[in-house]
Amino acid sequence: AEKHVITGGQFHLLRMIKGGMHHPSELAERSKISRPAVTRLVDALVDNEMVTRSPDENDRRIIRLELTGRGEIMLDEIFQSTHDWLDEKLQPLNDDQLEALSQGFTLLRSVFEKEDCPPEAQHHGKGTHSI
Repeated sequence: AEKHVITGGQFHLLRMIKGGMHHPSELAERSKISRPAVTRLVDALVDNEMVTRSPDENDRRIIRLELTGRGEIMLDEIFQSTHDWLDEKLQPLNDDQLEALSQGFTLLRSVFEKEDCPPEAQHHGKGTHSI
């Protein structure tokens, strides 16, 4: 596979675009970062041919973002490498331990779904993902 390096912020934008958020204003609001910061992240993704910008069909003043094939591949490779890493790390656990871990993650998800994560706990472009 082709090796890419993207920032954490770029990765999260790719995920949100794949998840159905296609407008920079949505991305800024959801990720709680400024529009100029989103624009810089999107610029890098466009430069790396992972995202395209086009005018919205209903309102040409609005920009619509779409993943390219390269962006899809990037996400797939990151998810696969993460899955492989987790498989390796969890291999030594027995069934009871895996069940306890699953219950813990279910509890964490319910906590975070009730309340937005505080801004200081969010990562926006500080680290990089390399595959």
